[in-house]
Amino acid sequence: MEAIDINKTITDCIRKEILLFLKKSAESGNVIDQYRFGHYLRNSFYDDDDVCLGMFGYKYINSEIDGGKGADYWLRKAALAGNVDAQYELGVMYYEGSVKDPVPESWTDLDIFVFDDGIPTFKYNEAIFWLSKVANQGNAYALKALGDCYLQFNSLSLGAAYIDGEKDEKKAFSYYQKAFEEKCDEALLGLGYCYEVGAGVQKNLEKAYELYSLAHKKGIDEATIKVAYFLLEGIGVQKQHDNAVSLLQRFMKSHTENDLERLKNYWPNYVNIIC
Repeated sequence: MEAIDINKTITDCIRKEILLFLKKSAESGNVIDQYRFGHYLRNSFYDDDDVCLGMFGYKYINSEIDGGKGADYWLRKAALAGNVDAQYELGVMYYEGSVKDPVPESWTDLDIFVFDDGIPTFKYNEAIFWLSKVANQGNAYALKALGDCYLQFNSLSLGAAYIDGEKDEKKAFSYYQKAFEEKCDEALLGLGYCYEVGAGVQKNLEKAYELYSLAHKKGIDEATIKVAYFLLEGIGVQKQHDNAVSLLQRFMKSHTENDLERLKNYWPNYVNIIC
């Protein structure tokens, strides 16, 4: 007979009660709990151990559960009511392509558009709308996310059926700069990329390496991959094969297979160096 994990059972019961309370409070019009409930539904998508979400349709973050009231539904209600956290998170969902709003009728007859099969649509205009509300209040992470939106800096969008949004590399670079000035270390990654490819600024590989190195020292994994690649290939810096290999070995020892797979998806052009 399989042993019962008492602590996990108690934890699941507590989480279930909290979830039911949040749902009831959200339905009654409590804006803060509308955000909290939407946040829970969205983030539970990434939690394989969350058995409580099964009550609402396990692993659904979009409006496909509970009569169309998924994470995006509750976050939108709270965002419309002025909740800043909800505005930010809803903007991020649009950036990630995880909000399945109706798409323009002109796309419905195209063979490449497989919306019902789950191919994401990336609505950067919607993301920019919500993130701008937060960025205007000085939120550094919203500024950085706006840079991503204007650069359409999302590797997943390469296979998207539909992308809605203005690509503006100069705006992207400007937002990354503002975000970094507001102490958002993650913006270093975007700035480094802009200098690497010449997006919104003159191409400067030495500057790109400098920024990636700084981001690496701040503990940003994606930047570590870039630094290793630059060292291996001698991009913006003298070739340092041994240092690159040593860096990668330390990196791989401290990360799980899931971490490595995520990074491979993030930097598809550099997949071979972390295999």
